[in-house]
Amino acid sequence: MAVAEMSQRKRNAVKWILYSILLFVAFIFQTTVDLFQIFGVKPIWILPVIMYIAVFEGEWAGAIFGVVGGLFWDTAANKLLGFNAIILLVLTVCAALLSMYLIKANFWNSLLIVLAAALIQGLADYVFCYLIWGHSSTHLILIKKILPTVAYTTIAAVPLFFLVRKISRAFRPE
Repeated sequence: MAVAEMSQRKRNAVKWILYSILLFVAFIFQTTVDLFQIFGVKPIWILPVIMYIAVFEGEWAGAIFGVVGGLFWDTAANKLLGFNAIILLVLTVCAALLSMYLIKANFWNSLLIVLAAALIQGLADYVFCYLIWGHSSTHLILIKKILPTVAYTTIAAVPLFFLVRKISRAFRPE
C-alpha cells in the first residue's frame, strides 16, 4: 500500500513510529563507543533529530521528543536525570515557534537552529557541570571537548535534515 492510499490516521501513526525509531537509532549511535569518533570527539545524534522534528512538526511534537530525547541523553551521559530533558524541552519548543512564526524551515535555517541549540546545550553543560565547581583549567574542557562536539554535531546533522524532512513531507495531510 502506498503512502498516498493510507488513511490519515494510519499515516500519522506510521510517521510517529518512524520518528521514534529514528530517535532510538540516534540514541544507539550516540551511546556506541568509538562509533563516528574523531580525535576523541563524537557528535550528539539526538539533538539534531529532535530539533528537526520540532522544526517540521511543531511545538507539541518538539516538546515531547525533546523531553524523551533529553531523558535518553541523560541516561547515556550519566548526568543528573532531567538536566538535558529540561534544556531540550525549551530548545525544541523555541525552534518550533521560530519555524512557525519567524523563519522558513529550510536547510540553512534548520542547520543554524541545530548549531545554536548545540552551543546553548554545550555551554549549559559547561557552566553547570564544570565552571561553577571552580576547578582549574576548565577552559580546556570548553576548547577541546565542548566546542569541537558542537561543530561535529552540526556537520553530522546535515543528512538528518533531509531524512526528517522526507518523513515529514511523505506523511503530510493531503
